Amino acid sequence: MPKRDPSRHAPHSRKVSALLGIWTIAIVLAFVSIMISLGGITKKKAPELATSVWPINGFALQSSAGRSVREAIINNKNSFPDSINASTTEIAERAFAHEPNASSAVTVMALGAQEQSRRRLMEQSVELSRRDSLTSAWMIFDNGKRDDLDGVLKYYDISMRTSGIASSTFLPVVAKVLADDRFIDPLAKLLAKNPPWARRFWEIIIYEKPSLSNAATLRLELIDEKKIPANVYADNALIQNLVAAGLFDEALQLYHRLTGRKATGGSFVRGGNFEQASTYPPLDWQVVSNGDFGSDIDSTNGTMNVSAIGSAGGIFARQLIKLPAGDFIFSATLNSAPEGIGILIAELKCAQAITPRFKPVKIPLRAGKNVRMVEGIRSNCSYYWLDISGRANEGSDGFDATITNISFVSE
Repeated sequence: MPKRDPSRHAPHSRKVSALLGIWTIAIVLAFVSIMISLGGITKKKAPELATSVWPINGFALQSSAGRSVREAIINNKNSFPDSINASTTEIAERAFAHEPNASSAVTVMALGAQEQSRRRLMEQSVELSRRDSLTSAWMIFDNGKRDDLDGVLKYYDISMRTSGIASSTFLPVVAKVLADDRFIDPLAKLLAKNPPWARRFWEIIIYEKPSLSNAATLRLELIDEKKIPANVYADNALIQNLVAAGLFDEALQLYHRLTGRKATGGSFVRGGNFEQASTYPPLDWQVVSNGDFGSDIDSTNGTMNVSAIGSAGGIFARQLIKLPAGDFIFSATLNSAPEGIGILIAELKCAQAITPRFKPVKIPLRAGKNVRMVEGIRSNCSYYWLDISGRANEGSDGFDATITNISFVSE
């Protein structure tokens, strides 16, 4: 399990309360949505229940009490009221008397009870049914007020497993609150059980930029959970988005844990012999193909093949590499090159925003072995783009070129 600096992202109590507030608002909104949906169904399929003075059975009474609670929540700005009116409690009591398994009725009774008795009644409702959205809503609401993350997440999980509406409401919220370190370990415990909402969670979290760093840490905590299928995760997109956000250290750490790969032969370039397919670009080779020009890696023959039609060109492939300060030797071997009909170059440029700016190094590539000394790599830039780019001459038929090795080693 990776170590984390406890001072990093240390939450203030006000911040945590605000984040928990997002949770409780989300669960209440989910509950309201569910109740509105169910209320519409009731009116369409059994209008007599909506218009009769007293419903005729326990579950119908429960629905009537639930609608009253829904209206109270809406009138209270989508938050649970401190109390509900006595008539609603009376309906819930009648529902429970007619049907002892009416768990929502117990929840409504709890809302009408004294505060010291409320949680005990809610827990009894949970024992009757873990699928009751109103009970889960209140338990999340109450645990949020208590600053109990484990409790919040426990009922979040229950709601997500039993309600598609709750699931679609919660996932964007959890993506946001993961920006707080305190949510990493509790979420890791839940995700280690491979809940049915896990895949969708990873699909959403990769687009929440403030949470990306902690998403990488969360993924690292689950790296040894071999029972979870690989297709649950979105590792390729997570690494790409970490790189796009400039979180290079996090991306590289996750890459190493996922693949076990490191640069070989003293080279800082990964896969420079092209004997492995690119799994996690751009930490592996990121190849480009747009119809007019492009590249591909032939891992069977150990080559990178690039081509372009006349006048076309751009970046054929690139890789993000990490370099210490010092002097280096760049080497590239080509079986064929576009001499006379185009140009092919390797370019090294800093991937970080630094001052003063690093002047890009451009190295023309020709057939045979190309060797170039690269000096002056500074300590204030650690990550570099190594680009393979080029262009076919205007009026030419284009070109094909084959690269068999690229390396970047300390002098």
